[in-house]
Amino acid sequence: MKYYLVRHGDKIKNAGDPGLSIVGKKQAQLTAKYFVNKDISAIVSSPFARAKETAESISKKINVAYTIDDRLKERLNWGDDPNLSFEDFLLEWEKTEKNRNHQPRIGLSPVQAGKRFLEVIKEFEDSKRYKNIVIVSHGGIIIDLLRNLFGDEYLVFKKSGFVDGGIFECSITTLSIENGKYELGEFASTKHIAKSIK
Repeated sequence: MKYYLVRHGDKIKNAGDPGLSIVGKKQAQLTAKYFVNKDISAIVSSPFARAKETAESISKKINVAYTIDDRLKERLNWGDDPNLSFEDFLLEWEKTEKNRNHQPRIGLSPVQAGKRFLEVIKEFEDSKRYKNIVIVSHGGIIIDLLRNLFGDEYLVFKKSGFVDGGIFECSITTLSIENGKYELGEFASTKHIAKSIK
């Protein structure tokens, strides 16, 4: 069983629930091509528009329906609290980066968000009905999951600067399970969208 963790494509720079930008739509199309002949049996997406649009591109290309799971939302989303300015949102985000157990004013701590993501993965495992699964979500919560599973030292070894740089839009990270243990394969790969990176 292999999981392909996909960050959504580049989004329109608005608060709330913006969709993909023109660049993001191109990234999503290139990402969809990557999954042709990958024997994908399920696609699941965050409910935010930018993730759904990315999942829909993949779904149409490989003819596999996608579902929505609220647990794949980003830990903090700019605009969910209309009284929180963008500057204050960034400060809250920074607090959660420095302290992974910090409970923000709205949303989840990184530890909580990573656990929520893992619940989705474990449900696929427990069902024993799927082989290769695409999970379309957000950069922060993908990192939250990986930090929970592997720890920072291992991830820095795999990808220098991952904590500060995050992961690029429409990058693909692969997880597999070997002898009951999670194994990290490709980490935030952008080879499939190289032409769209500015």
